[in-house]
Amino acid sequence: MNRPSTDNKPMKRLAIGAVITLLSGGAVALVLQHQAQARLRDEIASLRRQASQIGRLQREHQRLTGLLVPQEELDNLRDDQQELARLRPQLVSLKVHVQAEVLAQSVRGPPKPLAPGMVPLENLVDAGAGIPAAAAQTFFWAVAQVDPDTMAKQLVLGDAARAKAEALLAALDPTTREKMGTPEELMAVYLLGLLGRVSGVQVLGQKEFGADRAVWNAKLQMASGRLNDFGFALRRTADGWREEIPAGMVDHWSNYLLPGIAKK
Repeated sequence: MNRPSTDNKPMKRLAIGAVITLLSGGAVALVLQHQAQARLRDEIASLRRQASQIGRLQREHQRLTGLLVPQEELDNLRDDQQELARLRPQLVSLKVHVQAEVLAQSVRGPPKPLAPGMVPLENLVDAGAGIPAAAAQTFFWAVAQVDPDTMAKQLVLGDAARAKAEALLAALDPTTREKMGTPEELMAVYLLGLLGRVSGVQVLGQKEFGADRAVWNAKLQMASGRLNDFGFALRRTADGWREEIPAGMVDHWSNYLLPGIAKK
């Protein structure tokens, strides 16, 4: 006898669908969990980087804090700078007087014998300033006198050099400024210090540029016996020919007395 057939296919389909549904739900959950874990790892890595940066900034802050100067020390430094500014004119005055004394003493030592062709400075005379060659001799005669006032009369300054010399004079203390008096006298001290050890001179040549300009070249013998070539420009003035002081020479003198003045 045949048993009635039971069709289980619908039931199987339902079971399979349920399993698929469960599996799908689990897969989605796994995917979502994986994504959440990935985001969490990214957040942890970001936090670690931030923590590293914070640590680096803290260390840098500690380093910079260690470099800070205490306020008391800053106040002391400020007071020292003010005192230096107050004393600087006196320092300049001392330098000027030392320079003048050195140049006054420099020609008193026994010089070496002169080389052939050299004319002793003491044999030179005040030849006036009618022509460039005479002005040049008078210039070195003024060197032999070791007298800034005598030397100042042989000098002339152009506009740029005069402006720089006046700025330097303004930086001196009132007593020294009064003794110097003029830019020419200020530069005379410099030149006497530069040439104070010259014991002999030999003319090498002269070249004129127009009616009012000339260049005079000479060989100088120092008291030590060393020979130097020396050249300077001359300019015709209302009082005759005078040695012209270039602005660069004033800069050199300024940098010795007051570093920084020449840059203004």
